[in-house]
Amino acid sequence: MITAIEREKISEEQENIRIQMEKERLKSVLLRSISHDLRTPLTTLQTGTSFLYDSFEKIDDQLMKNLLLDINNETTRLAEFVENVLNMTRLQANQLTLHQTNELIDDIFNNLQQRVKNRLGNHQLIFEDQNQFDTVYADTSLLIQVLTNLVDNAIHHTKEDSSIHVYYEKTCSDILFTVEDNGGGIPEELIEHIFEDYVSSEFKKGDTNRGIGLGLSICKAIVEAHGGKISAKNNTQNGASFKFNIPFSGGEIS
Repeated sequence: MITAIEREKISEEQENIRIQMEKERLKSVLLRSISHDLRTPLTTLQTGTSFLYDSFEKIDDQLMKNLLLDINNETTRLAEFVENVLNMTRLQANQLTLHQTNELIDDIFNNLQQRVKNRLGNHQLIFEDQNQFDTVYADTSLLIQVLTNLVDNAIHHTKEDSSIHVYYEKTCSDILFTVEDNGGGIPEELIEHIFEDYVSSEFKKGDTNRGIGLGLSICKAIVEAHGGKISAKNNTQNGASFKFNIPFSGGEIS
């Protein structure tokens, strides 16, 4: 007959096994995501720099500017991807510290616009006018990372001429941010899983097959660290809407 102590020991061992299996699963999907999402920017960097070196005296100024812009965009994307990986690792290890301050939302949106302007292509990024003195109590760098990930996700998974709207609403208890587009929407079978770690899918844009789960799962983790929630749904403009709130009370990590 198994005693209560033995049952507790068995239960503890089973939980340890489950935790180790989960760690191995996360490690495996993280490596897949890294190898997948690094391949495209690294190929662009290698091809672009090689072409510039081999043809430097033969290409005109406009082509050179275009190549340098592509290289700059992919370098920025690599830096943001590394930032996502590092923050996800810290969050999973409970080692990420929030440095929260009251920041003007207008300044956050200006920073966001500067970060993504070179990668918009034919997309139109629209910020709805609000009270320029409204503030949010958050870790500014992490909040900008959330917004950048959402806008970047919209750029890469919508039609080329789509519009992306970014705005917020101020309630009695929080700030509700929205990033929405009119670029085709999210496949219905993906909506319930879109914030899971390292989910990948090919959106309707066709030739885009980037891993989407790392950026979006980071968004979820950062928002929840601030005490908020994030959601996604298809909207009436034939696009996707991502909403998340940042409570005035701040997050749980300090």
